[in-house]
Amino acid sequence: MRADTLHVTLAFLGLVKSSRLEALHLAASEVRAGHFELILDEARFWEHNHIIHAAPSVVPEALQKLVLKLQSSLEGHGFDFDRREYRPHATLLRNARACDLPKMQPVRLHAKDFALVSSTQEYRVLARYPLV
Repeated sequence: MRADTLHVTLAFLGLVKSSRLEALHLAASEVRAGHFELILDEARFWEHNHIIHAAPSVVPEALQKLVLKLQSSLEGHGFDFDRREYRPHATLLRNARACDLPKMQPVRLHAKDFALVSSTQEYRVLARYPLV
């Protein structure tokens, strides 16, 4: 993964029709949540999709609340999204093989906003929403 594309997904929507982008923007803009620090301090491997990722050993309560509020707003605006258990992570390497992962130095992310991102061909930020 390129450094400029590293991110932590809050809700994965899949393909959204362009006619629904205004409603998507409205759903995201209705979310009120506090800022927080996310510490990615564990390197992990998902064998089912061959991904090495960085994850937090502790998920901040403020992040969990943000995800729940965003999901509720998306649902209220008629959006379908991936409803698996939320596991925050930043993908580091795709098509990886199982290996012994080294202990990683913690990476501290100060979340002051969240973004609506298009990932059709490349990651492109469409809008940002402040956290208070």
